[in-house]
Amino acid sequence: MIIKNKQINLILAPLSEVTNISFRILCREHGADLAFLPFINVNALVMTDKITWGWIKDSEREHKPRAIQLFGSDAELFKKSAKIISENKLFDIIDINAACPASKILDEGAGGALLVEPYRLREIVRGVKDNFNGVVSVKIRLGLKRNSVSEIADAIGSIVDFATVHGRTVKQGYSGKSDWDAIFEAKKLFNCPIVGNGDICSINDYLGVKDKADAVMIGRAALKNPLLFNEIKSGRKSDDKKRATACLSWACKNEKSLRLLKRFCTCFVSGLTGSREMKERINRCKSVAETKLYVKKVIVSLQGK
Repeated sequence: MIIKNKQINLILAPLSEVTNISFRILCREHGADLAFLPFINVNALVMTDKITWGWIKDSEREHKPRAIQLFGSDAELFKKSAKIISENKLFDIIDINAACPASKILDEGAGGALLVEPYRLREIVRGVKDNFNGVVSVKIRLGLKRNSVSEIADAIGSIVDFATVHGRTVKQGYSGKSDWDAIFEAKKLFNCPIVGNGDICSINDYLGVKDKADAVMIGRAALKNPLLFNEIKSGRKSDDKKRATACLSWACKNEKSLRLLKRFCTCFVSGLTGSREMKERINRCKSVAETKLYVKKVIVSLQGK
């Protein structure tokens, strides 16, 4: 699909507390055509929360088009957020999260809970469209407990500029398999491009579904292999040791948070011989310095094999 005069085929999914600015840049350097500042609370944005606005300012380091994903339940706060973003020319794309299955978010009437009343979601989408001079998208699932895509499409399918469909219901969470046939059916119901999402972990996975959507979003698999986007584009799989070496080196250079450093490094060693022991050792580390010291030893070991 074409967004802001750019061909968009592969998108990094917005993953809360994980896809920070450094990781988004890494994935874009390795083939992701688009990435999102993930899961920004509309109330925090409007109330100029310091941490939230720090993330927003960091996003200026990204290449255009820049995208932000908003979540919440209050249509007025969505409108105000859209107006602030538009007036300050902060992002080219606003995505509305109507897919998150976390119980805490559902209890707030946000995320996947917005699918219960599609015309409430329509009010939110319309408010953002009317107050933002850019592209507006929405991320949905197939429905709350059942497939209700037709009802959702009736409500917003002619308003949004594109929609991302995760091929599971909210109730499923991440269990079972993503239903790409249902994503293909959604493509027929919406009057806009459809981005398919769910269970794309390899070149073959992508080749099996690429004709069922206008673009493909990759989430959890990118945490293990940020090079997956270029692998798909080139049709060539990276050598596991070289991939892990490059990604671990990136983490040591760029990540300052102990929680994220551990998260990234334990993902990056997945699939390697001895990965279980590596993950256990990383998780026992008590500081950033200790973690990096151990990870650098792993890098040396991988380079010597």
